[in-house]
Amino acid sequence: MAFTSSFKKQSTVSSPKSLFGDLRNRSVKGLLDHQSFVLDKYHKEALKKSNVALELPTGSGKTLVGLLIAEYRRRLFGEQVLYLCPTKQLVNQVVEHSQTKYGIRTHAFTGNQKYFNPQDLSDFTSSETIGVTTYSGLFNTNPFAKNPDVIILDDSHAAENYISDFWSVNINRYDNEEIYHLIVKIIKNKIKPAQFQRLVTSTPDYSDLEWVEKLPTLKYAQLFNDLIPALDEFLKETDLSYSWGMIRNNLEGTHLYLSYNNISIRPNIPPSLTHTPFSNAKQRIFMSATLGESGDLERNLGVKNIHRIEKPEDWDKQGLGRRLFFFPETIMEEKEATNFAIRMTKEVERSLVLVPNDKESSKIEELFNDQTDSSIFLATAIEKTKEEFVESSNAVTILSNRFDGIDFAEDECRLMIIKGTPTGTNLQEKFLVSRLAASVLYQDKVRTRLIQAVGRCTRSTVDYSAICILGKSLIDELVPNRKRSLLHPEMQAEIKFGYDESRNKNDKDELIENLNIFLERGEEWDAADEQILLLRDTLDQQKLSLSEQLLKAAKHEVNYQYAIWNGNYSKAIDECESVLTCIAGSSELKGYRAFWNYLAGSAAWLAFQSGDESYRNIPPRFFEKAANCTESVPWIHEIAHLAKTEEEGSDKSDYLLTLLVEGLERNIKEMGVVDKRKFEREAQLILNNLSKHSKFEEGHRRLGRLLGFSSYNTEEETGPDPWWVIGSDFCIVSEDKIYEPNDDDFPSIANKKVSAAHVRQASSHPQWIKNNEHRLEHEAKIIPVMITNAVSLEENARSISEEVYYKSYEDFLELAREGIALVRKLRQTFTQEGEESWRIRAMAEFQNRGLDPSSIIEKFSSKKLSEL
Repeated sequence: MAFTSSFKKQSTVSSPKSLFGDLRNRSVKGLLDHQSFVLDKYHKEALKKSNVALELPTGSGKTLVGLLIAEYRRRLFGEQVLYLCPTKQLVNQVVEHSQTKYGIRTHAFTGNQKYFNPQDLSDFTSSETIGVTTYSGLFNTNPFAKNPDVIILDDSHAAENYISDFWSVNINRYDNEEIYHLIVKIIKNKIKPAQFQRLVTSTPDYSDLEWVEKLPTLKYAQLFNDLIPALDEFLKETDLSYSWGMIRNNLEGTHLYLSYNNISIRPNIPPSLTHTPFSNAKQRIFMSATLGESGDLERNLGVKNIHRIEKPEDWDKQGLGRRLFFFPETIMEEKEATNFAIRMTKEVERSLVLVPNDKESSKIEELFNDQTDSSIFLATAIEKTKEEFVESSNAVTILSNRFDGIDFAEDECRLMIIKGTPTGTNLQEKFLVSRLAASVLYQDKVRTRLIQAVGRCTRSTVDYSAICILGKSLIDELVPNRKRSLLHPEMQAEIKFGYDESRNKNDKDELIENLNIFLERGEEWDAADEQILLLRDTLDQQKLSLSEQLLKAAKHEVNYQYAIWNGNYSKAIDECESVLTCIAGSSELKGYRAFWNYLAGSAAWLAFQSGDESYRNIPPRFFEKAANCTESVPWIHEIAHLAKTEEEGSDKSDYLLTLLVEGLERNIKEMGVVDKRKFEREAQLILNNLSKHSKFEEGHRRLGRLLGFSSYNTEEETGPDPWWVIGSDFCIVSEDKIYEPNDDDFPSIANKKVSAAHVRQASSHPQWIKNNEHRLEHEAKIIPVMITNAVSLEENARSISEEVYYKSYEDFLELAREGIALVRKLRQTFTQEGEESWRIRAMAEFQNRGLDPSSIIEKFSSKKLSEL
């Protein structure tokens, strides 16, 4: 036979649900009620919608729902359907399930296109089968699928970074060291010395590593003529050349973010509808276990007007599977808790460890190598298949920054360890939370990531997994009622039960005993499980505050991105004002309102720079509005000052206070909120050190850091004792002379006099700071102070002591006690990083107690050493 073509009649299947009955090669016997519910809703409400969102909880058969819709549209309309997954491993998993469980023909397309099977590609192109690929398989400069009719985005909550990376140049200082330092060199004159020093230092401290900055558009745009040729040259032979090509001609629609480890150039929202294969689709279907309530889906994907199909009502109470949470840090220190978690893995055959970054992954891997003989699998090892892992009897998988995407059902894995919080996964998010106090914007996103994380190993109603929680930041996200109440009632009950059980145990062996009871699933566990269910029935899931406002704003945020991307500055400003209308009123959104006023001012400035004189006086008005939105965000006030003339000046004292509170917030987050032990240990250590002449300097340094200053010391013989820095233009530098008593006259030593040598040393410190402290501006204010328990001065030292100030040991100790009491009080009301209302209260408390920078300056400079 020379010809094999045959006419195929169009499918007469009436709905995606009825199609299931025609799939004869399936092993799944029937649809679950919630699957039928969603399929019916889709068919009745959304068949002709351009953008549709489906929410089905983790492990509830979401993939089958998506494939039934895909196959229905392929048969009924003859459409080309592309199914997207976050990873290659998930692509292979979907294809395997579609063929072995559901009887639906699919083909996987991953890797280099030139190796694609021609027949598979032909089947997909002619709509004979469904194509399955990764997000990166579509979002690239040469996708194999040029014009799919329908795109189904599985795990769409995880799509953000996969899609935004297509329009982002993310430069890591270690992987792209030459390019990183090239950009730092280009921007040097547009940033402050302190910021430049953070970027180039070879010995970063905690504050350096946590710091993130955004180069204001007013400065960023002035560098385009330098950045474009430099990046053209240095990126042309790298993988970054593709994303650079996507944004090169639209830099006005992007932002530049800086940190010690990374530099990122990216738009606020990915302009995904400028990518023809995505925008030309008749329908885009977004599937997720948690779609969110605040417009995250729209912001993450650059798509507005998404029709949401509600989740089944019976999911309001009942959850999937059972999790037993362990919180070992309730009864042991952090290091000991990590070692205990590793010990837990010896009770099971296979374990999963989730960590937020590669650095933590390396640490955990090293600990497993030292303490166990487990086979260790990283993401690259299981990306294609997890077969080798699940066949191992002594193995652990360690995944970095992968809180979703790879699942382990039933006996594949019974223990998961989660270390650290899935926040700040990109520089833009970290900037908006830590620098703009816009944490409310990301509450929904963090909640989504946590839900996804804890569901990796419970994939059905009867599945079960133990979960060990490590890290104070993660405990602070799960345990406080304000955060926990946003979760599903059953998860709330599991967390509360696990936390209470953990902290009521006397030792590690009792926790191990609980783990084994849980794994054995006997009568003793049944009784505990009943307690969780009873607790669940008393709980309700609270709705995120402000979610409706943020959801309404998301549409205009997306519109703004396309307007600024296309250089339509007038439209961009209009959309900024629409966003501001949506988010007006709430004090929790002050930081976010400041950001959108800033974006409006930047758009107006770009319009003026493009030659439109009518915008000449508009940018300062928006920047001033931004500054008026919030008292607690130093970054916004810096931007407002950019638009002022030198004569107008600025209130430096308020600005320094905002910086101090920002530093304090970072410290409290590091020490943890739920558990006060780390803070109390640090407070006691400071007071103990300050009471001993030999350790006074260390207590002095630690006190500065606790209060929110950047605090340093040096081992140089001629160098100063601790110095406290705030911002880039203020420093208190000290010479600590706490003399050892010979009898009972400590702390004051009546017969001890400060020598001329020590005074000369103190008077030389400002020059040392100018020569060595590169974080400070050239004209920075530097206050040299002698802190001592001596009560008199040698006469030959008096003439050289005029430029040095004096602080008594007793006064400094009192300042330390007041400062510790203040931080203790403020941490009691601290809930999360980037909360505007807390920052305002903290600023008021600093001022009321006389511990704000202006008052501290006065305290340290009220008395000259010469008056001693």
